[in-house]
Amino acid sequence: MKKQKLIPIVVLWIFLISAAWCSKSTSTATENEITPTQEENTILEPNNWEEEIWIESNETTDNETNAEEDTTPISNEWRYEYESKMYNFTISIPNQWNFVENEHGFSVIVYTPEDWDLRENLWITIQTPQIDTDLEEYYKDSMQKINGISEWFKEIKTTDIEISGIKGKNTIYETVENDTNIQSQQTVLIKNNIVYVLQYTATKETFDKYINEINNIIKSFTILN
Repeated sequence: MKKQKLIPIVVLWIFLISAAWCSKSTSTATENEITPTQEENTILEPNNWEEEIWIESNETTDNETNAEEDTTPISNEWRYEYESKMYNFTISIPNQWNFVENEHGFSVIVYTPEDWDLRENLWITIQTPQIDTDLEEYYKDSMQKINGISEWFKEIKTTDIEISGIKGKNTIYETVENDTNIQSQQTVLIKNNIVYVLQYTATKETFDKYINEINNIIKSFTILN
């Protein structure tokens, strides 16, 4: 399975989720709706890095809530501070990783430094439903949609999280796409009825290799005022 085949899969996923939520409202799009620009996509390569840190993710059982946030600081040498001026958020990216902005309808896609056909990636997308959005309902609806478009689906673990004071859901699940075993982590945050989805996608074999760095990126996610 080639790298470029992963992106259409997640594009289809986000299209179905967005369509499902938009169809629940009879109102038209407002002037505050966020839409991507038409500017040319550019792959950006941050400077090399020298030091990597290791922060273990907080894990709880399905029934646990209000997970304690890991307050271990992230080294400045580890990260490149990325700011999305269009969507008003920042994340810290490992300096050897690459990212591309405003591609395939995503705010940003972050790629691991590996040079192979199927590169692990983290994409971020922002949705603005025209109705009040419940976190639990959104999570259940998204899992149903992913199950519906996948050749095979298994939800492994779902936890309640809090990032930068925003409550969310973190779900790890497996799918089969084009005879390839894919493992993903979906993080959903909702603030002021804006849905922020951060999705890590990898093969089942390489998922654990970068999960620590991915969780560091997700923990660094900050919405600007």
